[in-house]
Amino acid sequence: MYINKSFFKYYTIALFLLSVFFFYTKVSTSPDMAKKISEIEKHEAILSSDIKYIYNLNSKYVIIEYSDLNCIHCKNLNELIEKNKDKLNNISIYKRNLAYISNGESAIKTLYGNCLRKQTDDNVWLAYEKLVFTKFEDRYHDKIFLDIAKSLIKDTKIKDIKNIKTFESCIEDKNEINKALKDREIAIVNGIRYIPTILVIKDNVLVKKAS
Repeated sequence: MYINKSFFKYYTIALFLLSVFFFYTKVSTSPDMAKKISEIEKHEAILSSDIKYIYNLNSKYVIIEYSDLNCIHCKNLNELIEKNKDKLNNISIYKRNLAYISNGESAIKTLYGNCLRKQTDDNVWLAYEKLVFTKFEDRYHDKIFLDIAKSLIKDTKIKDIKNIKTFESCIEDKNEINKALKDREIAIVNGIRYIPTILVIKDNVLVKKAS
């Protein structure tokens, strides 16, 4: 379920401030809170499919952010994190991008991002995300985002035309489309009801869930 109401105008600001509070505050979990957290989700591991956004060698906390390229609140959260990167010294952040919103544009943009990443790396995917968010008002114009993905392939060191053809084959692959949709269903089954959702993890144990 995706909420998009005027009431949530300051939603992402509050979410980010709440997250920063947990980053820099010693986490002490009462037995009742520990039980509540375990009911939500006992354990959350870094997956090989996770996109490495911010990595600090000595980070005390790991943040996993569930987001969608067609989500205005995710866009706002991304901008806030970008502005505060220098303050996040004790944190590593990983993204789980989903085709969460139930419309065609969300799935298409996710598919392009996933296929782009297969041809390049996480940094190129993050560049794609940033460019997609800058074009958020054009979110119903599929070709804009296709051109963004192709331009990023051309701008990397991997400039062989074969990579464009491989990318084009990828976005036509039904398995890739099904995977993008399946990731959404897996997230819902595991308790992700809204986006963005942030999981705060310490010692590989979930200590906070904010959404």
